[in-house]
Amino acid sequence: MEKSVTAQFVILSVHHDNGRIVIDNLHFKYSLIGAVLMDFLDRGEISLSNRRLIPSLRKNGDPMHDMFVERIEGYSKPRRISRWVRSLSGKGWLVFKDTINSLIDKGIIRHERRLFLNIFPYNRFFHTEKSQRTGIIDGIRDVLFHDKSATRQQIMLIGLIYASRSHHILAKEKGERWILRRKCKEFMKGDTIPSEIDQIIREVNSEIDASVAAASA
Repeated sequence: MEKSVTAQFVILSVHHDNGRIVIDNLHFKYSLIGAVLMDFLDRGEISLSNRRLIPSLRKNGDPMHDMFVERIEGYSKPRRISRWVRSLSGKGWLVFKDTINSLIDKGIIRHERRLFLNIFPYNRFFHTEKSQRTGIIDGIRDVLFHDKSATRQQIMLIGLIYASRSHHILAKEKGERWILRRKCKEFMKGDTIPSEIDQIIREVNSEIDASVAAASA
């Protein structure tokens, strides 16, 4: 079953054992918007020109998709990619909720609602088949460690992992984390990255850096 970039990124974000999201909130919400833009790009629903997003979107009946279509098509002139990443970032957790519910409906993810101190509710998500997640990880590791040619979606996922600083997701041993960080960085600096994917990742990365700096200040 072919999965969207957003669905694969959410699958990667769920820890294989404890059911937690392994990417911190700030990095996750911006990267989820980046994943949505990647899916629009992958389906030919947007293009990029001079760092601006050029839409050719059509509603398809999916509520989340159509919400983004309405927002993006609501402007008469193309806006900068950075403006869309920033303005849509507040919808990141709606994207997660919609995507995780879709994965639950398909039997890929199992949801558990638990109580802390038998009072405070919290959610955990578990993979029904860990092979779904490990398959994505192994494919990306082959690209980074063994120079296998990357698919377009794998390039997008590596870019999102790089922007969200979540290279640890790919590690099978603790000592690999820094190696994977370097590998992701080197890959994103390579000449095999399509310019449109590179532009989106750069803008997501820039907005994350700006938000981290603002929070620190």
